[in-house]
Amino acid sequence: MDRQQAFQEIKEQYQIAKNNGTLPELFQEYGLDADGNEIIQEINQEEENFVCEMATCKGGFESVKLAVYGSEGEGYPHFHFYQGLSPESGIPNKGQGGGCILFKDAKYFIHGTHRSTLERNEMKKLIPFLKQKHLIYNVQNWIYLITEWNTNNPYAYVDPLTPIPPYHIGMPSVRD
Repeated sequence: MDRQQAFQEIKEQYQIAKNNGTLPELFQEYGLDADGNEIIQEINQEEENFVCEMATCKGGFESVKLAVYGSEGEGYPHFHFYQGLSPESGIPNKGQGGGCILFKDAKYFIHGTHRSTLERNEMKKLIPFLKQKHLIYNVQNWIYLITEWNTNNPYAYVDPLTPIPPYHIGMPSVRD
């Protein structure tokens, strides 16, 4: 089964379990308790520093790259953004600038060195970019980010059906 099929299967399993009230059993199958919290957390250093990069296509979303890291933000599920990068460049190391945006609220999340906000032209393109199909997995970029978050941060589960919040210039911030 390729990754795209796996994403689709998980989305379908989740929807079925949500509709018939069997989410706890589904969570148990994935090593989570009834609230979606990880039952046993054994993370080695390599997994802790693991990063999933979402490549930006040329002309796709200015020079912004989005990323999700593992083992962070228990109370604030979020994704990172980095600005001023060429399409072929990778993302910087975890502690090097950029900013964060919450999945569930139209708010920035400030923690560590991640304090940046998006410029007007970048913010204008964020939601259309999140609604686009991922180039490889044929799901919305939004669903891809949430899936990567849930894979790497199962103790802070985000419902894959969470709608994209109305992100905008001048959004408030929360701090860790």
